Amino acid sequence: MGIASLGAPIRISKNELRQVYTQFFKNSKEFSADIRDFQVTVQGDRATAEGLLDVQWQLQGEVKVKKDERQVTIQNPVLWRLRRGPDGWRIYEEIYQ
Repeated sequence: MGIASLGAPIRISKNELRQVYTQFFKNSKEFSADIRDFQVTVQGDRATAEGLLDVQWQLQGEVKVKKDERQVTIQNPVLWRLRRGPDGWRIYEEIYQ
C-alpha cells in the first residue's frame, strides 16, 4: 500500500504522503511497525538515520481484496534525513528504497 509497497515512487510530496496515511489508517484494523538495524549518523545540525522498516497491518472496511490478502506485511529499507532547529530534531525527508 502506498509509500511502503514494492514499485512505489522513492520520493513523494507531503500532500501525497498525507493522503496515503489517511487511507491507510481509515482501512486498518490493526497496525504495527518495527525498525531493525537502526543507525544514526550526526554531523553538526544535520543527521541521517537508516533502518529496515517492518510494517504489518490487518485491513478492514470496504477494501476490495481477497479474504487471505487482508493481512499485509512489508519490509523496506528507509533513510531519514534530519535537521536540528530551535525546537529540536525534525525529519525533513523520508526515502523508502
